[in-house]
This record gives sequence, structure tokens and C-alpha cells, in this order.
Amino acid sequence: MAAWSLWDRVSRKAKDFGRPNTFYGNIDENKWESFTLTTRGRQLLNRIVEFSGNEPGTGALMTFPQSKWLMSIVVPYQPHFTDMPRIPIPSGATALFIDEPGDYVDKSMAQCTDARSCVSHGSPGIPGHVGPGAGDERCDYR
Repeated sequence: MAAWSLWDRVSRKAKDFGRPNTFYGNIDENKWESFTLTTRGRQLLNRIVEFSGNEPGTGALMTFPQSKWLMSIVVPYQPHFTDMPRIPIPSGATALFIDEPGDYVDKSMAQCTDARSCVSHGSPGIPGHVGPGAGDERCDYR
């Protein structure tokens, strides 16, 4: 709570620091989940490029509005680091409605103890939103 107290004190003196209570005042209205997705092949990446028309690093956050969790993904320029090998491929993802049952699992993202059960294999999650076959490669979710 110390960070919130500091932000509260600073925002009372400088209005351009916003209203921190907007975020911690009602956690249920403001929570979301983020995770990284690392693929061990290019199949999902290629499908995302085909689906979005954006090469890695050229597009903004891609949101799947039909997702019950309102998932989004961003794929940075690859390789993300200068000396990084071409595989694995990292990307970042978020979900806003984490208490809702998922599209491919009958539980909320918040209830999933293993992200893999929520967003991998077959067609669930992000692979399911970008099209068939995109979830057939090995992915690591953190």
C-alpha cells in the first residue's frame, strides 16, 4: 500500500499525476491480466501476420473483440534483442475480463491455475482467434 500512498500524496500536490483512487478504489472494475507468450516455431507468428497484415514490430496492440476475455496481443520486432536467436519468438498479451468464462474453457482466466489450460493447444485462446492450425505448435505461457 506504500506505493498507493505515495501516489496519493504526489497527486494531491500535482494534478497531472492523475487520480490513483480510480485504480485501487475498486479493484474488480480495474483488474486485468497480462502474460507472455513464447512460441517454439513460426506457425502462430505467421498466422498472426496473415490475420492482421502486420509484420512483427510494425503494428500496434491487436485486440480480439469477440473474445470473452477481451484478449489482445502485441508481437514486437523479431528478434526482440539484437543477439537473440530467431526461435523462440516472444510476444505479450493481455486480457481485461478475467472473471468471465473463456471461449474455449468453461472457467475464468482468474480460475486457471495453468495458463496453458486456458490459451493453448488445438484452437483455444489467441491461436483460436487467429485461425485454424495456429495452435498446433509448442507455446510457453507465463
